[in-house]
Amino acid sequence: MISAGSCFAQHVGSWLVHNGYTWLPSPLVPDGTAFSFALGNIYTPAALVQWLRAALGETSLAGTTHVENGRHLDLLRPAVFPAGFEDAAALEDARRAALSEMLTRIERSDVFIFTLGLTEAWLDDQDLVYPVCPGTVAGRYDPMRHRFKNFDYPEILEGMLQARALLHRINPNLKIILTVSPVPLTATASREQVLVATTYSKSVLRAVAGHLCATEDDIDYFPSYELINAPGERERFFTDKYRDVTRVGVDYVLAHFSAALQGSPVSPVERTDTTRFEANDGFCDESRLDGAPRSNDVSTAGVLLLGDSHMGNLSEAFDALGIAHVGGKTMDGTSWVEKRFVRDDDHYFSLQDPKEDRRWRVLMKAYADRAATVERDAKPLVFTNVGLHTHRGIDHCWNWIERNHDIKGAISHDHLVDFFTREFAPHLKLLEHLAKDFRVVVVTDPPLQALFKLTENHVHAFDWYESGYGKLATALGCSLFSARAWIGSEPEAVRKYRRHIVDEVGNEDWFHGNDLYYRDLAVELAARFLGASRTPWFRRGLAEREHIADYSMAALNRSAWRLARGRAWRQSAARRFHQDYQGQGRRPWPRRWVGSGLVAWVAAWRRIWRRVAIISSSPT
Repeated sequence: MISAGSCFAQHVGSWLVHNGYTWLPSPLVPDGTAFSFALGNIYTPAALVQWLRAALGETSLAGTTHVENGRHLDLLRPAVFPAGFEDAAALEDARRAALSEMLTRIERSDVFIFTLGLTEAWLDDQDLVYPVCPGTVAGRYDPMRHRFKNFDYPEILEGMLQARALLHRINPNLKIILTVSPVPLTATASREQVLVATTYSKSVLRAVAGHLCATEDDIDYFPSYELINAPGERERFFTDKYRDVTRVGVDYVLAHFSAALQGSPVSPVERTDTTRFEANDGFCDESRLDGAPRSNDVSTAGVLLLGDSHMGNLSEAFDALGIAHVGGKTMDGTSWVEKRFVRDDDHYFSLQDPKEDRRWRVLMKAYADRAATVERDAKPLVFTNVGLHTHRGIDHCWNWIERNHDIKGAISHDHLVDFFTREFAPHLKLLEHLAKDFRVVVVTDPPLQALFKLTENHVHAFDWYESGYGKLATALGCSLFSARAWIGSEPEAVRKYRRHIVDEVGNEDWFHGNDLYYRDLAVELAARFLGASRTPWFRRGLAEREHIADYSMAALNRSAWRLARGRAWRQSAARRFHQDYQGQGRRPWPRRWVGSGLVAWVAAWRRIWRRVAIISSSPT
């Protein structure tokens, strides 16, 4: 079997290999990403047709490269070779090898799985199709050459029929399985709101897949889109931003795929890795549109956020509070632990991804230039958790110490220091460099381990790990904000910050806090380091932030009743209120109260007051 298509297609390949199927990966992909062809993501039928014609020698791909900083970038494969090539000859050689590999893979395969991803694409003046708009990931956008195209149903259908004909020219016996990616759009160049654009795109793709399955004997359809987006499953199968499918969702879909191949019922999905809860990361070109540093004006931003997903969540909380800042999530925690960055004396750090590296270099330079104009006590702040990443770091630490030390008794502080200075030396050097130019605050991860069976017996280990790293960071000139010292680590203290996301075998997201956690963390950091008030200022918050002229109690009471009158909202709000009480260990509300107007009114008041609390906790 071979597979191609959008981001979700990468999950298919990885799962097939790990579950014993004969799936052909491409050895030409440098980072081992799960592609059958070294062509990256193929989002549209038009792009698939283009690659097939190029492999057959029927299409020229001239003019789809870009030279930047002495490197030759392949604009048709920005995900596969982000660093580019030394010269044009090396780029063309790599393309020819990938196209030859594509023909060989198709000739030797029995089944081709193609995941339809998008109807949107970018074309140039020769009608060549790009996987992403030039200038966003690589290259430069030229409005005289590049244009946006949103394919409609007849064009998508015609593209798939052309692709089928070309595939059968190479291998007449090839069977085709179509799927539709459940991953929504991050952004759209159409004039529609992104949710409307996503619905249009998936509807057209699903309709084409259904038509081909019904009319062509060699084409079948597998409902990955329906399985992930089924009512009641989205919370379980998507990450918190609904941009990525979790490992649980991937396992669930492909367990059904395996059962369909074998003609057997679906059995429970087993997970061999139960030490952490994370999505099965595949590469998606357009996901970079969601990962860029915040665009707030550096001249007015009082804070730079630098780190993993915790800093991304903190950035959203700062946005809600109106705290000017820049930065956010730089890389995921796994990438930080695996050292997918290089220390750079001139620019603090360099990322492996050239496009993201350029964005962060510009941001860091602007922030450093601002720091150079003020006195030491007025230096801008940097909040970071670089080097912590406890969901991956502590396992890595334990395994490293066992491999490199003859442990006869308890693991000592010296063992921990040895680990950090050897394995996390780039992270510590980065903190040292930052501390010379900024006021750096190292923020520890949420201390929620006591709430989960997986980690409840290892709370002391997490405390030991965080305090050890904190001492080293402090010695380098940083400050330490310990979330564990702030709120404690006892279950009663941290229960309200728990995220209720559970997979099929009972594993929970134990290393992220919920929205309330990051909101409270943002308020506390602003109070300690920015001089903001922790006390809500009720009337100022409503009048200045929300521009509400009439903020009397009577007006708010009327708003609560208006919310409560909507039957659908009343029932869902009351149900959430009921579940919150159960989740906090309180006595459940009587069933006859759930969905009643009284509970809905209380729930509406909670909603209004929560908004007021967020607004009024903003720095004065």
